[in-house]
Amino acid sequence: MRVYLGLGSNLGDRREHLSRAIDALEADGATVARVSPVVESPALLPDSAPSEWNLPYLNLVLECTVRRTPEQLRARIDEIQRDFGRHGASRWSPRPIDIDILLWGRERIETERLTIPHRDLTRRSFVLAPLAALAPRLTIPGRGERTVLDWSMALDQHIPLWMGIVNVTPDSFSDGGRFVDRERVEPHVAAMDDAGVHILDVGGESTRPGATPVDPATEWSRVRPVLKRLIERSAGRRLRPLLSLDTRHSEVAEKGLALGVDIINDVGGLTSPAMVALARDSGRDWVAMHHVTVPADPEATLPVDHDPYDGVEQWLRRRMEAW
Repeated sequence: MRVYLGLGSNLGDRREHLSRAIDALEADGATVARVSPVVESPALLPDSAPSEWNLPYLNLVLECTVRRTPEQLRARIDEIQRDFGRHGASRWSPRPIDIDILLWGRERIETERLTIPHRDLTRRSFVLAPLAALAPRLTIPGRGERTVLDWSMALDQHIPLWMGIVNVTPDSFSDGGRFVDRERVEPHVAAMDDAGVHILDVGGESTRPGATPVDPATEWSRVRPVLKRLIERSAGRRLRPLLSLDTRHSEVAEKGLALGVDIINDVGGLTSPAMVALARDSGRDWVAMHHVTVPADPEATLPVDHDPYDGVEQWLRRRMEAW
């Protein structure tokens, strides 16, 4: 059965606890298909809670298949939580690991111990944000036609996914030339990783006005060594940033996918038929960046007598219709 589990930790080495909990679930027979980005959120506490309980959580969502029944899995989860040191404490107290069954296929389950889908699923941004990263179009059984992304967007508080930028170009906006020397990339990436970025985006062509367009072969020669090093750096890590490739060339995107990138950040806005076809068939995530012209033409701008937000929204709607 395909299920979604929510994991959280706000005590001790939070990332290590999350990683070990995934190991424990796999040792019990779960097959993990995907792990969401890790997001941080404040603890949910009643007014009467001690101040020392106010410790932030790290949260993620697992997509996995299991061989147990819901009741059996719930019992095993309780054992795992006890193994991590959670023993009958208050519902609101800090804990090294907390595991919830969020969704169980398309089933609706109501027992003395279980409510699936989880009763608070649509009210918690620290669940919806990582779940939306895995399955934005998923609908929740018994909750109508709204998707996970719809539910997430309806909340007042949003948890963003942060993207760290690595431009291996001589002429980008803010960091052009800084990382042409690949020896400088490693400490830059390490600092962003330590800061908890969710996505690392590698680009080999500047799109600023006046930048010189780059052919696909040159662009690939710039980004390939960096992508390869980042993939090697993340090998074997349970919790790692997603790797994104910033490009407008379908040839470069195809090579990046074959190398192992998670996301294609298409600065051409998915206007190329070849790129659209690649996106359709790849099974990976894609970002369609708004642009006026790419390569940038300094003479082409958004109309000054129109709301720029409306202009971008209309562009996105036209692109979605074309896709």
